[in-house]
Amino acid sequence: MSSARYERLPTSASDDDIHLADIDQDADAERAPYQFPVYPPDPRFHQPTPPAWVRAGLIIFVIFCLWLSYAIRGMHPPPNKEAWI
Repeated sequence: MSSARYERLPTSASDDDIHLADIDQDADAERAPYQFPVYPPDPRFHQPTPPAWVRAGLIIFVIFCLWLSYAIRGMHPPPNKEAWI
């Protein structure tokens, strides 16, 4: 076990602490805030908007694929009833 005794920390600041806090605030006010460097924008993240006819073509293609999958679903051959006998 430790032989050090427990001591409560002061709950109010002493006059010396207040004076040191004023000095720290003055030093912070003199320092300029850090500014991040400015880089040119990356063109990979600024893609041009696709034309309207490409968007319409994509929507028509998706609708066609849905229709084709629905049409193909019903094209399976009828079951051979003679094979079950």
